[in-house]
Order: sequence, then C-alpha cells, then structure tokens
Amino acid sequence: MRLRGTAVFLALMAATPVAAAPALTVATIGVEDAAETSSPAITTEAAAIRAALAHQPQFADPRAKDIAAAVRSFYEERSFAPVWIHNGEATAQARALLDRMARAAEDGLAPSDYEAIELPQDALTDTDVIAAKDVALSENAARFITHLAIGRVLPKSVDKEVYYTPALPDLGEALAKTTMAKDVDATISAFAPPHPQYQALKAKLAKLRESDGKPLPHIAEGPTLKAGQRDPRVVTLRERLGIEIPEAPQKAVFAPAADMPEPKTTGSLAQSVSSSKMDEASRSQPPAGFLEKAHDYSADLKLDPTPAAFRAGNDAMLYDDTVVAAVEAFQRENGLSVDGMVGPQTLQTLNGASRENRIKTVIVNMERWRWMPREFSDDYIFVNVPEFMVRVYRDGALNHEARVVVGQRAHPTPLFGDQMDHLILNPYWNVPNSIVTAEMLPKIRQDPYGYFASTGYQLLADIRGKTYRLDPTLIDWYAVDTRQLRIRQPPGDRNALGRIKFMFPNRHAVYLHDTPAKSLFTRSSRAFSHGCVRVQDPMAFADAILADDDQWNSKRLKRMFSNQEVRINLQRKLPVFLAYFTMIPEADGSLKTVPDVYGYDEKLAKLLNL
Repeated sequence: MRLRGTAVFLALMAATPVAAAPALTVATIGVEDAAETSSPAITTEAAAIRAALAHQPQFADPRAKDIAAAVRSFYEERSFAPVWIHNGEATAQARALLDRMARAAEDGLAPSDYEAIELPQDALTDTDVIAAKDVALSENAARFITHLAIGRVLPKSVDKEVYYTPALPDLGEALAKTTMAKDVDATISAFAPPHPQYQALKAKLAKLRESDGKPLPHIAEGPTLKAGQRDPRVVTLRERLGIEIPEAPQKAVFAPAADMPEPKTTGSLAQSVSSSKMDEASRSQPPAGFLEKAHDYSADLKLDPTPAAFRAGNDAMLYDDTVVAAVEAFQRENGLSVDGMVGPQTLQTLNGASRENRIKTVIVNMERWRWMPREFSDDYIFVNVPEFMVRVYRDGALNHEARVVVGQRAHPTPLFGDQMDHLILNPYWNVPNSIVTAEMLPKIRQDPYGYFASTGYQLLADIRGKTYRLDPTLIDWYAVDTRQLRIRQPPGDRNALGRIKFMFPNRHAVYLHDTPAKSLFTRSSRAFSHGCVRVQDPMAFADAILADDDQWNSKRLKRMFSNQEVRINLQRKLPVFLAYFTMIPEADGSLKTVPDVYGYDEKLAKLLNL
C-alpha cells in the first residue's frame, strides 16, 4: 500500500514518539530597551516632516517626480530633521532663499513657479506648520535650482529633432550647500549656465525690462529709404532707433542795437512821405554823428554762419550718416543684410520688433543655453543652425568660421552633440531612401536606363554580406521595395557631398560636407539641405580641424583628390555641437538676432507660457 501526502506524515507521527517541546521563556522588556535594540525612536518633528513629504507636489513640472524623490532622500539622510527652521525660527538662509526665488525673473524664469512661503517673525511652535514650511522651502528650492540649471522645458517637447538631454543636478548636494551657505544668492546663481553668452542675454533682459515699455513708433510704408533722401518718415525712423531728433534750422532774427535810435511813428502818413523826399545830395550824406555811432548790424542777425548745405545735421527729415549708421547697427543686430537702407524687410523688422517680442526671444535663448553642456572643451566645433554658421574654437578662442547650408524646415537639421573622429576624401553618396522615393523614383520610372546613365548613379543590392551592381532596366520600379536596393553616387566633382565630408558618427546619419552647389552660400537664408550641413570653403575648414595634426593639411588633402574613397582618422577627437540660437552675442557687446527658421522660438515660448 502506497501512502501519499498527509497520510505519510500522519503515519510517521503515529509510529514515532515525539519528545515534548521545551518551554519557551518570554522576556519582558521595557520601551526604552526596545528602542535600543531596534531603530531609533521617531521624534515628533521627524514624523511631521515625513507626513509633509507624503503630499503630492502642486506644481506641474516634467521633472516633478525626480525632484520629489531627491527632496525625500535629502531629508532621509538627515533623519527627517528640519533644515530651514531651527527652534521655531527661520534661518538666514531660508529668508535669503525666498528673496532669490522672488527674483527668478532676472534669469528669465517665472517667480509664480516657486511658492511664496510666509516666514513669520515670531517663533513657530506647531511642528506640523514647521514641517510643512520646511519641506515646501526644500521643494521650491530644488525646483528653482533645476529650472535654473537645466531649464523648465524638456528639449524633446519642442521638436522630435531636438536631442539634448541635460542631466538633473545633484539636488541633495545643492540643498545641503544652500542650507549652509554664507552667500545664498551666489550659491544658487552658480547653478545657472556659466557661458558668457548666457550672461550677455541676462544683461539684455534686464536692460529691456528697465525700459519704459512704451509702444514703439510705427514707420509708414513707402519707397526704400536711403542716404541723402529727405522724407517725413525719417523723423519717425530717428525716434524708432533712438536717434536724437535735431532742432529745426534757425531763422534769421533781427535784433536792433541798444544804442540805435527808435524810429519815430508820430505824424500823419503824408508827413512821413513828405519827410522822406530828400534831394540826392542830402540822401547821400549820413546823418550827423552816424559815423561815430556806427554799429555792426551783422551781429544782430542771429544766423548760423555755416552754409545751408553743411547744416544737414539740423534737418530731422534728412537720411544722413547718423541714420545710416543706426540702421546698419539695427540690421546687424537683427540678422538682416547690412546695407544701411530701409527696404521692405528692414521696415517689417523695425515695425515688428516690439519690446515684448525681444524679451521673449531673450528668454527662449536663455532656456536653450541650459540644455547645453556646462563646459565646452578648449577645442570644439559649433554649428548654429538658424544663423547658418559654423565656428571652430581652438584653445577656447575662435579659430575659424564659415557659412553653412542646413536642413529645410521639412527636413530640419537635428540638434545634438557628438565627437568628430574622421574625414572622408572622395566620398560616395549613399542616397537616403526617403530621397529615393520622394524625388528619384518618379523620374526613374519614366526612363530607368536614361536616368542612371545621365546622372552617373549606381544601383546596388547588399545580399548575404556582398554588394552586387544591378541593371536598372531589369527592375520593376512600380513593384519593388526600394529599401531592398541602394543607390549611390560615385566620387567626383558632381558628387552631392563634394570632395570631403567630416564625420562624427551618429544615429541621425548627419555630417558636415563639401558641396558642388557653391552659389547657395551667397544667400542670406540657407536652409536647403535634407538635414546634413554643407560647409563653405571646406578645405579652410579642414585646416582648422587638422590644426594640431602633424601629418595632414588641406594641401596634402587636395593632392589626394581622385575617384577612390579615402578615410583619414583624426589624431584627436573634436566635440561637435549642432545648436539653435536666434540671439547671438557679438564681439562688440551687441546682440544679433537671426530669423527663427524652424519656428522653434514660437513653440518654446508657448511651452514657457510667455
């Protein structure tokens, strides 16, 4: 008979006597002894702090969970003791913190994002009130430091092609420093971007807010205004640009001399006429005593002795050199063609660049600087997409700059940072499938042979690790999945990538390169590519890239131009940043504004509730 489960257990119990279990001795311990053998007792203050931490943050913030978690860890490390209120009284650091957050607008932030916590002058005794205020101070400080350091908006929320991901600062350490700081303002301000560009924008914001905010004068439409013209609109233009409007030209005013006898007015008109009838002799002689009292009447004519042609500065309607210089400065600051004339584009900008819009532009650019790395290396490459410029920095100073062509609005250049590690001479261009289907396929279907023969493109297929050249006339171009094929352009002067490309391998397949379409660099707006960045004078750019390379330079690169693709590794990698700034500090201290080519300013302003 086979026994299973409980039956086996019961059978064994019945067959084997079981010894009685020894009696258990239960020790009675007091509350104080229990505290010593377990975790420390929770104080009333600590319990209140823990309860205060349990509430949900009231502010909508994309990083709210991270901030709340950091604040809780901060208190846990301090056994949930208050850090801003000691013995019922707020610390000097707590009051300084509230003052700094109240001035958040100085950094383009919104003071309303940080709760205005009241700190009474008298000592607090209610532990729940103390805990609530203490935790609120920490949460607001952590939020403020986060916004100051990495921004209020997640970069990706502006556009899917913005890939910067700034790291959250160590909020526990930040709070610890602030609670102990002798200078809270300096301690917190240190979390702001350290870049001089950010500081210049902050100064500009303060200057704009100091202005009276009156509406700017509107300049009427009309013919282009240029040097030497007189036009009533120039008076308004002077007012708009802050040029002092000169006084009108002085009129001649006759002021009789003090010692000159007043003319007599008594008598009839007939007497006056009669007395005026003098013979020629008497009229030719001056009155007695006149020569002794001769007076220089020219001094009484209060005229500007300067000829009228040279008194242009007194003509408010004249488009003079002062106006030309001010218009050029405005054009330069707003990214316009600098010609000193007020044409349609300059006029539109003059009438549209309100104080409020300028403030918005400053704030959105300050926000973007928070997304950038806090420190750049001494050597790096910086592409500013809306400015259509690339700059190479060596030893922290500008070494080279050049015009670039960037992606169209429909195919924007992605924004991210990476490392340039090699160059390709005589590159092949593997045409992206998106371009094949949207631009090439309709033409190929019309005449497969003619299209490939006339353009020089090659049709390839990668099968089992090998590349095969295909005959385009044997492909059913109406049924084929073009993703199974590869179209490439061989090296040469007609190649879309020119003679060289500068590689920083990334998942976006974006790089800088030469181009045969040189004429596009003469245009003021240069968003024509499918996302990659075309560089003007790529050989000069290559020299800047290879500045510390003892083997390669542009002369040697040119000698290697051929139909054979060549890879050249950089001896030292260079950081590359593709960024988007529409307000750029200039060397002379001014700020240049450029058009918002992708509309990112408008999107970011809405996200910031500006």
